[in-house]
Amino acid sequence: MSMPKEPELVMKLRGGSVLGKKTILKNDHFPRCQNKRLSPQIDGAPNYRQADSLHLHGVAIPTIDGIRNVLKHIGAQIDGKGVRVLWISLCEEP
Repeated sequence: MSMPKEPELVMKLRGGSVLGKKTILKNDHFPRCQNKRLSPQIDGAPNYRQADSLHLHGVAIPTIDGIRNVLKHIGAQIDGKGVRVLWISLCEEP
């Protein structure tokens, strides 16, 4: 059975608990989504930033590798031992 290619037809055929009828799943990562004025640029962690003089960091929709890269950047391991990090996601998706 071939899958329909038109978005409208795909949406009509949906019936799940997350993607119901008249919904479509969109990719959160797209080319040029990084603000190039922010420094450092961390791979997989678009728009990473840190509040001056605070241990408070922000990132926009990281990939799993991006999360690992951020944790490495902030020194979440010291001498091979993990340190406590509180990660809060404000996404409203399920």
